[in-house]
Amino acid sequence: MTEATIQKAILDYLKSLGAWCWAFKASICNERGVPDIICCYKGRFIGLEVKTARGRPSSIQKTQIRRINCAMGKAKVVRSVEDVKDVIKELDTLKGGKLSDDSSDSEEDIPDS
Repeated sequence: MTEATIQKAILDYLKSLGAWCWAFKASICNERGVPDIICCYKGRFIGLEVKTARGRPSSIQKTQIRRINCAMGKAKVVRSVEDVKDVIKELDTLKGGKLSDDSSDSEEDIPDS
């Protein structure tokens, strides 16, 4: 399955939940490494870097994921709609405005390029 196919399925799923989202297209005018999908779900900022089963994020993509998580958003590398469902489930279990787990991905969760 291609990244474009995965991305379309993810966007369709998020929109079915009432999330506001769009696919971010890279250009020379934009900051490098911004996740493929930017979304607002129940007031939370989400950045999703879409990869195939074999795809790996670049170092700048990993940096952007960390920056979003440090700013109390949620960013993650996802490979399927199921991965996104896990992110949504985690956001739906918010307690006191904080994620039930650590809101940032550990180094192990972000694969090397």
